[in-house]
Amino acid sequence: MQVERYLGEDELERVRSAVAAAEQRTSGEIVTYLVGRCDSYPESPLRAGIVGGAVTLAASMLVFLFAPLWISFSSEAGFALVLAAPVLIGALCAGVCAASERLQRLLLDRSDLEHRVRQRAEAAFLEQEVFATRERTGVLLFLALFERRAVVLADSGIAARLPESAWREVVDELCGGMRRGEVAASLERAVDRVAALLEGAGVERRPDDEQELTDRPTVRER
Repeated sequence: MQVERYLGEDELERVRSAVAAAEQRTSGEIVTYLVGRCDSYPESPLRAGIVGGAVTLAASMLVFLFAPLWISFSSEAGFALVLAAPVLIGALCAGVCAASERLQRLLLDRSDLEHRVRQRAEAAFLEQEVFATRERTGVLLFLALFERRAVVLADSGIAARLPESAWREVVDELCGGMRRGEVAASLERAVDRVAALLEGAGVERRPDDEQELTDRPTVRER
């Protein structure tokens, strides 16, 4: 997946401007981070190949055993077909799945997918040093585009004031934007919503506030 399909330079600048504007309203530091996908998920094509091969094997056995007249060549050739067809169809199914992001998502275990996205978000939190603010008021908005999942991670200075459930609307906005192909617009709205939540929780801007973390979105393919 190419992240550039969703965010060009103009969109990145729009998000950066939204973050800069939001941080004029609060002492919180908002970091946006996007990845094309969190994992290669090799199990998806494998599962597609196994299912396709198993179905083909079952169908081939039924034809070979109960409808021999449908096979106009020797029983040895028919038996070879029974063995070869599942391999060929399985390989075809695996190839089709590898080329289709939608099929790959359908064949993934949901709890495992959520776990991998969460792990990648936590790694992004550390990579961007969202914890490195004076009063521990950093917030990470993490988007996984292939998975169509979003995670909001708040540092301890904010987590003490806002429960994790407070970010539900922000996550829903980001996930909906990914499904609609409106990543930049949903990020702008989410950033504004985060600023409103921080203001409401008393994380207000101080006269001596300084820029501590980058406003520009960080983009990675993985």
